[in-house]
Amino acid sequence: MARHVLLPLAAVWLAATAIVLTIASHSTEAAFDRALLDDALGLAASVSLQEGRLQIDLSAEELDAVLFDQSEVVYFAMRAADGTLIAGQPALRAEPPAPGRAVRQVEFTEIDFRHEILRGVVLQREHPAPFSVVLAQTTQGRSAHWQRLLLYSLTPLIGLLLLLGWWLGRAIEHDLHPVAELQDELNRRQGSELQPLAVPATTSDLESLVRSVNGLMGRLSTLVAAQREFSGTVAHELRTPLAGIRALAAYGLAHDDPALWREQLAAIVQSQERASRLVDQLLALALADEARSAPALVPVALDELVRRVLLRTLPRADALGVDLGAQGIDDEVM
Repeated sequence: MARHVLLPLAAVWLAATAIVLTIASHSTEAAFDRALLDDALGLAASVSLQEGRLQIDLSAEELDAVLFDQSEVVYFAMRAADGTLIAGQPALRAEPPAPGRAVRQVEFTEIDFRHEILRGVVLQREHPAPFSVVLAQTTQGRSAHWQRLLLYSLTPLIGLLLLLGWWLGRAIEHDLHPVAELQDELNRRQGSELQPLAVPATTSDLESLVRSVNGLMGRLSTLVAAQREFSGTVAHELRTPLAGIRALAAYGLAHDDPALWREQLAAIVQSQERASRLVDQLLALALADEARSAPALVPVALDELVRRVLLRTLPRADALGVDLGAQGIDDEVM
């Protein structure tokens, strides 16, 4: 029984864990992407137009501060509308949008840079002049964060599941212990032992079961007592005429008078008739009991019944070379 409880519980737990981890993963990715977008916005805010050319107003130290990340390597490329590189990595490019697809102001994408897949964001800006910013970073930190999330989430949940399984097993075993006692008590009893069971019930369901079994025991005990009383009465009623027949026969054999024999034989016939009448009454009682438990009578279509039997028997008759047929089944016979 514990298996039937724990298997669905484990399935539900796994489904719930998968849903929670999916939501957590989505939230984590959204947080990392938001941080990436903030860095891209910071770079875009430092662009100015001087003498008709776009340039970034950050020193090397300030640029390193904007792009600093403890666990990831960050790359960027800033280009004017005509594709001229303003600053950053010349080889860092995002895939162009599909034909017919509008260019978005912010687009998160995967970028293949130096044989490594990076997570990047493409930012389009119109002020002070049209330009784009591509900012990408490695994904080691994301992977490590996801592994920590799995470890810190699954470990306590597995421990709780094992603890719950152990507790459920103990609880079920404790609740079913009286059932085992009830089974042992019934197995130890002989067919004639119909006393009520004295098994402690720990639950209302088990208590109801014990009451039902004891009620059945009481009804069986009453029935057995009635059968014993009936058997004794029948034996007494049959013994009286049989004893009379034996006494009359013995008395007649002890005398040589034919008239006495005739008288004794007539008395024997009367005693035999009494015993036969009692036996007929017992048979009628048995037939009445059998009729009460017999199946209900329902109308039967004999023509259909004969037709089914005939069809079922035809293959065997053909195999034996017997010409099997039936007449009178064309008309309905109930």
